[in-house]
Amino acid sequence: VYSDFYAFLLLATSTEVRKAYDDTTWRTLSENLDFILTHPRGWGLEKHEIMRKAAVAARLVPDTVDGHERILFVSEGEASLNYHAVAWDFFSEETTVSTCSPQGLCLND
Repeated sequence: VYSDFYAFLLLATSTEVRKAYDDTTWRTLSENLDFILTHPRGWGLEKHEIMRKAAVAARLVPDTVDGHERILFVSEGEASLNYHAVAWDFFSEETTVSTCSPQGLCLND
């Protein structure tokens, strides 16, 4: 299921880039893509390996050490915090931010 979903996302992304730009742009970009995969808090290395194998099966990256290094894992809470930090540009030296999840985890910065 993961590999089908990853393949779908890659196809949708390539289609949109090719529509907005061209095939050459997509080929250039796709050779250097890193993938950030999000997961629920508490997922460890075993689950990461399942996701990594699915990414390889979906042809996001090759099944090599270099290919595996292009896959990064981030918890959903960390991804949300980083997205909003960039989108809203709310980090400054005087800012304190907390991201809390229903499981009770709070990330403070």
